[in-house]
Amino acid sequence: MFKNFELLQIGDPMLKLRAKEVDIEALQEGKQDALLKIMRMVANKNNYFELTAPQMGVLLRVVALKIDLFNESYPQDIKDNEVTLMINPKIKHIEGVSSSAEYELCTSCKGRTMLVERPDRIFLEYFTPEAIKVQIFVHGYSAHIVQHAIDHLDGKDFLVLENEEEEIIHRHR
Repeated sequence: MFKNFELLQIGDPMLKLRAKEVDIEALQEGKQDALLKIMRMVANKNNYFELTAPQMGVLLRVVALKIDLFNESYPQDIKDNEVTLMINPKIKHIEGVSSSAEYELCTSCKGRTMLVERPDRIFLEYFTPEAIKVQIFVHGYSAHIVQHAIDHLDGKDFLVLENEEEEIIHRHR
């Protein structure tokens, strides 16, 4: 059913808007259950590293990740990974942390790969679908993916990042 689900693409005005926080009381009451179920299904069926609600046309701060947040290296095979749903994720950059450049793809920007420099280590806070607050350190490539997803929630995209020279090393076509 969701195998050919089309995500919004760069250029769609909705992707330039900042997503709204999910009301945690509404989350506890199950008012976001349908969205969370669909995001989990779409991420699983398509093996997306990350998927955000804005990419699906919903302006809420929800991310589905199909990566192991505790694995620092580039994921080789994600098909067997469980989907982690993050509600209202926030990152805190850690002072003095090194950064690295990693190639990033974006399902909302087909045909483009960019080398993006980001901090290698972040402190991440989010709520689970059960409204449990999680606080963890995320390292390496996983930190890059989380930061990429939060860029989507903040209305940033590759075209915005392209103009921020301190964040972009090189653009490949």
